[in-house]
Amino acid sequence: MIGGSAVAIAAIGMGVTYSVRQRGKRVATARGVIQRYPLADGSSMVLNTATQVELDFDREARRVALLNGEAQFDVVKDPARPFIVTAGDVTVRAVGTRFSVWRLGEDRTRVVVAEGIVELGGKGQGQITRLIAGQMAGIAGDGTVSETSLPSERLDQATAWTGGLIDMDGLSLGEAAAQFRRYSDVRIELGDAQVAALRVSGTYSINNALGFARDAALSLDLDAVETDHGILIRRKN
Repeated sequence: MIGGSAVAIAAIGMGVTYSVRQRGKRVATARGVIQRYPLADGSSMVLNTATQVELDFDREARRVALLNGEAQFDVVKDPARPFIVTAGDVTVRAVGTRFSVWRLGEDRTRVVVAEGIVELGGKGQGQITRLIAGQMAGIAGDGTVSETSLPSERLDQATAWTGGLIDMDGLSLGEAAAQFRRYSDVRIELGDAQVAALRVSGTYSINNALGFARDAALSLDLDAVETDHGILIRRKN
């Protein structure tokens, strides 16, 4: 199933031309907004829905605190000034690379490396964990790191949001519904646990929850019934 991608660019604010130069400056996106920001050193970042960061660049280092949400960083090389992202107790250090950091909650963080190498540090870690391009790490609240190697299609899936898209391949209906809830109040409700466990595929715009739900119901021989708050996918009577 492929649908809704034609309107993806409209969901992203790509027209920003100013540079972020101030120390201690906070930058945030509202729910349902994905925004790219150029940084003063020539690097850039893309903030996902409902994300907030604080910038602190000086002569020794380029620091970004990810206060909540998810962000991707495209870092210009500068060995004299490492690029450091903190997410709670987790520290991600890079010189020149492209990677994303997602705070899934107060005690869980996910890091995906698209290019280059990053080093992870933080609470409870006796040594630095090094990630290379094509790797993902989940960091628990106690500092435990679980590493996964991503094939190219999985890497594309993990970073699809930067283009305003959700890649559904391999997701369950329940997981897909949770993804759409990150971006809007349109709710995809599921009739029962067995319906929620069914697998879906396709790539959709973040603002096309209803289109996805109708396509999913059609392909899985289910009913899609519109409600006051969204749409209900259930078994046919």
